[in-house]
Amino acid sequence: MLVPCGHLDKRNVEAEIELIGDTKLVIKAKRGERAAFDELMRRHYDLARRIALGFAPIPEDADDLVQEAFVTAYVRLHQLKDPECFGPWLAAIVRNEGRMWYRRRSVQPVLLALDGDEPGDPSPIEHASVRTARESVVRDSVREAIADAISVLCSQQRQVVRLHYLEGYDYTETASLLNVPIAAVRGRLDRARDVLRRELSEMVISKAWGLGGRDLDAIRAAATVASSDPDRQVLNAILFTGKGQIVSTDTHRLFVCKRESFAEMPRALISAQLGRELRDTYADARNARLCIEENEAMLRLAEGWEMRAPLIDEVYPDWEKIVPAEWMSRAIAKCGDWLQSLALLSRHNGNETDNVLPRVLVVISPVDQRITLRQDHQAASAAPGEIAHEVSVWFPARFEQGEQDLIMAMNPVYLEQSIRFLALEPDAEVELCANSHYNPILTRSVGEGDTFIVTMPMRRVDRPRSGGDVR
Repeated sequence: MLVPCGHLDKRNVEAEIELIGDTKLVIKAKRGERAAFDELMRRHYDLARRIALGFAPIPEDADDLVQEAFVTAYVRLHQLKDPECFGPWLAAIVRNEGRMWYRRRSVQPVLLALDGDEPGDPSPIEHASVRTARESVVRDSVREAIADAISVLCSQQRQVVRLHYLEGYDYTETASLLNVPIAAVRGRLDRARDVLRRELSEMVISKAWGLGGRDLDAIRAAATVASSDPDRQVLNAILFTGKGQIVSTDTHRLFVCKRESFAEMPRALISAQLGRELRDTYADARNARLCIEENEAMLRLAEGWEMRAPLIDEVYPDWEKIVPAEWMSRAIAKCGDWLQSLALLSRHNGNETDNVLPRVLVVISPVDQRITLRQDHQAASAAPGEIAHEVSVWFPARFEQGEQDLIMAMNPVYLEQSIRFLALEPDAEVELCANSHYNPILTRSVGEGDTFIVTMPMRRVDRPRSGGDVR
C-alpha cells in the first residue's frame, strides 16, 4: 500500500513553510498548495486589516473587507506576474475592496459613541489572542468560500482536488490512489481549476440576490414613477435604501416598497433604465437575480437574458421628510371598487382636448360613508360661463379617521397607478390618507403599510357642471 511521506510529515511541512519567503510561497500557492496560501494570509493579515480600517472603522466591517480581499487574491493569484510583489498587489486589492464597500454604504457617518461614551481612536495594541482569532475567522471564511465552490465540481474533479490540494498528495500518489494515469490527474485538476476560478470570481466580483415575481413588479413600478428627465439623473433612478426598501420619485409622486428580498441588499442608486427595460421588454419575467457590482447593476433573468444599468454616484433626496406622520382623514375601500370606478370614468371621458391634463375629483365623504369620483376633464377645458357635462361614480368606504368632506383634484393616471402598484386582489382593502385638498395623499394596503405611494394633488379649477351620479 502506498503511504505518501508528505501526508505523514504534515507538521514538519508547515514548519518549513514558515521559513520560506513570499516569492516561493506564491509559486507554491499557484500550484494549489493550501498551506502556502494560508501562510501568505497569516503574514499579510495585519497590513490588510490596517488598510481596511481606513475604509471601515468598525472592526467587524474591516474583517469582512479583509476576507473579501483574500478571496479575491486567491481567485486572481494566477494574474500576479511577479511573485515578489505579492504584498503591494494584495494591498491594492484591499484598497479596491474598501472603495467598493464605501460606495455601497450611506454617506451618513456611523454613530460610534453610545450611552455617553466618547469616541476615541482604537488602541494600537491588541491582545494576541484577539488578533489570532480574527485571523482564524478570515482564514475560515476563505476556506468556506472555497469549499462552496468545490461543491459544484463533478465527483472525479472533487476527488483529485481533495487528494492533491486538501490532503497533500502529489500527482503520482493521487494517480496511484485513484488507479488512473498521471495525465488524467493533471487534466482533471486543470478543468477543476477553471471551474473554481469561475465560481469564486462570481462570489467576489458581485453580490447576487434572488428576486421573485412581486419583487420584479415592484422594480417595474418604481421605474414608472421615477423621473425620465435626462437632466435630473439622481431622480432618473431607483434607490435601494439598504433597509429593505426601494424608492423612486418624479417630484409629483413618491413610490416606496419594502420587501424581504431587498433586506440584504446594500444601499445603491441604480439607473431607472434597468426597471424600464424589465417593464417594456420582459413584462412576463417572474424570476431573476440582481447583481450589484462596482459601477453597475445587472439583472439576470431565469430565462438567461441580462440587463445592465449604471450606478448613480449622487446623494438621493431625503424622501422620508415628505411623508406626514399623521393624517386628518383615512378612508378604506376595496381595490376592485377603485379600479372599476376609474375604468368607468375613462369610458365616459370622450375626446381629450390638446394641452389640457385630464383630472378626476376625489370626494371623500365620512358622513355618507362613500368615495365619489367626478370626471371633469371637459369642465376644466370649458370656456368661462359654459356648462360642461360631468360623470360621477361612487362606491362605499369606511372611515378610520376624519369627519369633514375633502375634495381633491387628481391626475387619473397617477391615481390608477397608485392603486395598481399595490398589487392587490380585488377584494383587498386600500387605505387613502389625506390632510387637505392641496397636500399630498397616500395610498397603501390595509395592514401592509410598508408599500405606499404618495401623490401630489392637482390645482382645482371649479366650473359650472351638470350631470348625475352613476352607480
